[in-house]
Amino acid sequence: MTAETGRPETLLAEILLANGSYLKSEPVPRPRLLGESRLLVVTCMDPRLTTLLPAAMGVGPEEMIQVRIAGNRALSPEADPVRSVVAALVLDMAGEVLVVGHTDCVMAKASTVDLLDGMQKMDLPREAFGGQDIRSWFGTIASERSNAIEAAGVIRESPYLPPAVPVHSLLIDTQTGKIEALEEGYSRVRGKIQDFSRSSGPVTPYSTTGSQPEAPRSSLDPMTFAQLEKAGKLTEMAPIPEMRPMSSQEPPPRSPPPPRTPPPPRSTPPPRSAPPPRPAPPPPPPPRKPVPPPPPPRTRPPPPPPVDDFVLEEPRKPERSESPFERAEDVLERLMRKRKR
Repeated sequence: MTAETGRPETLLAEILLANGSYLKSEPVPRPRLLGESRLLVVTCMDPRLTTLLPAAMGVGPEEMIQVRIAGNRALSPEADPVRSVVAALVLDMAGEVLVVGHTDCVMAKASTVDLLDGMQKMDLPREAFGGQDIRSWFGTIASERSNAIEAAGVIRESPYLPPAVPVHSLLIDTQTGKIEALEEGYSRVRGKIQDFSRSSGPVTPYSTTGSQPEAPRSSLDPMTFAQLEKAGKLTEMAPIPEMRPMSSQEPPPRSPPPPRTPPPPRSTPPPRSAPPPRPAPPPPPPPRKPVPPPPPPRTRPPPPPPVDDFVLEEPRKPERSESPFERAEDVLERLMRKRKR
């Protein structure tokens, strides 16, 4: 902090101060040095960070550009996450880069067996990856802390990153929201500016205050900027060459270009003759009357069976039952006949 105003000198120091208010459940102040710019954060794809990061840093969700990567891992200085970071810087959407890892990362706990089981559930064959290592392809990490420092170093090594842009590495606790500064990027920017100025001229460090730009200062060292310079811990920047006045000699006027000759008019083709009319199609034939189906053939009834006139069957007498009652009736009937005689 400055001795005159008691305010942090860098944007990173203001973010850590705002995080302290967040941990104490106090009103979180917005970083003053952010100005009208936005925070550019390279972090993991964990959904818990979507609302936790802006709240813990004292900015709104619309004031933070989040570049989300599985495991927060930048594989090469020319990878796609680095391209998104450079695009945000070139389009004047941000001025500093914050690489933020987080605790309890799934990509640090995932093993090869876990990945193979998940692939089997999703019907993803192992042959689709060829001979590549599964853990390397998915980008699993060994440690959240070391991975954040390594990712920040990969982004610094990119030839497309402006030399005056600091890249910091942080670690946030997903349970409490506490932010720990692992590596600040201001001191690394000063050495990078010096190397760049020797080859292509002086470069002014980035400033978000809108006033005359100043050299970035480290908020993690308790020593002040003047004390660091006296102690010889900071390298001197290349001197800025004096501006030479432009010569008043005006360049000779350019001769006007010769007028363009208009192209010759195109000849109109002769009109095409209309094709002869097509003959009218013949009228359709009248519909045919449906032919009724033939009547079914007549069948003669079968002849009756022959009757024999000479042979007559006698009517059969009803068979008498062998019950004792019927026998008694026969005996009574015979007795009655005998009396009548």
